[in-house]
Amino acid sequence: MEKTAGIIAEYNPLHRGHQFHIQQTRRVTGAESVIVVMSGDYVQRGEPAIFDKYIRTQMALQAGADLVIELPVEYACASAEFFALGSVKILDCLGIVTDLCFGSEAGNLAFFLEVSKILTEEPQDYRTLLTDCLRRGMSFPLARQEALLSYLYSNVSGLSAKTLADFKEFLAKPNNILGIEYSKALYQLSSSIIPHTIPRSGSGYHEEQLCDPSQSYSSASAIRQAIFSQKEDLSVLSAHVPRPCLEVFTSSVCQDLAVKADDFSLLLHMRLLQENAGSLSSYLDVSRDLANRIQNLKRQYQSFSQFTQLLKTRELTYTRIQRALLHILLGIKKAPPISYVRILGVRKESRHLLSRIQKSCSLPVAVTPAKALKDLPAHCQEDLRFQTYVCDLYESVRCNKNQSPFCPESSRPLLVL
Repeated sequence: MEKTAGIIAEYNPLHRGHQFHIQQTRRVTGAESVIVVMSGDYVQRGEPAIFDKYIRTQMALQAGADLVIELPVEYACASAEFFALGSVKILDCLGIVTDLCFGSEAGNLAFFLEVSKILTEEPQDYRTLLTDCLRRGMSFPLARQEALLSYLYSNVSGLSAKTLADFKEFLAKPNNILGIEYSKALYQLSSSIIPHTIPRSGSGYHEEQLCDPSQSYSSASAIRQAIFSQKEDLSVLSAHVPRPCLEVFTSSVCQDLAVKADDFSLLLHMRLLQENAGSLSSYLDVSRDLANRIQNLKRQYQSFSQFTQLLKTRELTYTRIQRALLHILLGIKKAPPISYVRILGVRKESRHLLSRIQKSCSLPVAVTPAKALKDLPAHCQEDLRFQTYVCDLYESVRCNKNQSPFCPESSRPLLVL
């Protein structure tokens, strides 16, 4: 059986560390092909991707991926749990993926398997501890961390202080958290896909300063910050991007194709002016308390980022609020089950993967939006129309920003390199 590895990514934007991950995935798994499930035009931080999904797909293929599949927006800008579940579900339903390889700060799969089992089975003692932490006003991520540590301390015999300290450090790292969710999703789906993890190299996930490219890999956060600050010239930025991707990267920066949350400020303000506390609470991730807070403070609205900061509290993280606001802007009220698989791009020499997927996939496969809107089952067409709408919204903002022609999502062909 041909080994095919899966990667879950945002590539926001793709950098040399991502290329290293693709290379290591082939080495660790022995896979002949690598399929990437990638966020579309919006990402998990609750903001638009810096470049549209077609630019990022092209960079992924140039960096070594064989085929790129889009993660629907409802999962792409969801919490880590649903981001992971949607991505793993897509890889699993393809019917050809044998392995999943994700980067982590830990680089030790045993921790992921131990924690994912507890979170999936949710023993009564753990649930009690989690409820108690939430009642004390902790945010959910912190409450889960504290409940897990307390559960491990009380229920795992022979657990040393050092091992407990290692677990605490493990649970505080963002890529480890995603890795837990990937492992948990595989467990929940009873998937035959084998998980692997490799140690993350380079700057921390949230590091916003470029590092010496000869010594380490800069984070995507740092590269985004440098692009928008315009303090770094293009030659400095280019040192952090894989050589095969340089042309599309430099062209995208020079043409001012980069997009950020504040470019959507007017659209978000318009949506908020149409809503009240009752209607706001119908959107995904918008609690009654957050809806009331938005309603009470919206007269002070200035921009997407300013309003997110204004709404932030001890219990609500910046990312959680930004994600909720993006759901309001896009009109996301639920995350429907994934009903089809949308392929964004493929390498010429890997086109055999298309026929393999079409034969083995348990869901309908969409290759081009125009044809899929005719051929897919009715419920899939409804989901695809919504994906098309949010992509057209992104495209309209980008075009307004750099005064370029509008290209509708329905006219986009499959990207073949």
